[in-house]
Amino acid sequence: MLNNHVYNLLLQATQKHKSSWRIKNAYKKTLMATKDAEHFGKI
Repeated sequence: MLNNHVYNLLLQATQKHKSSWRIKNAYKKTLMATKDAEHFGKI
């Protein structure tokens, strides 16, 4: 089993990845819903 320090590092990396994925997808949906989407090009 992993020691506590390694476990915490892996947990933190996983949480950051999930957070960035959510932000990226929410940003895309919001941008595509606005009229400004065509100014940014295809995402």
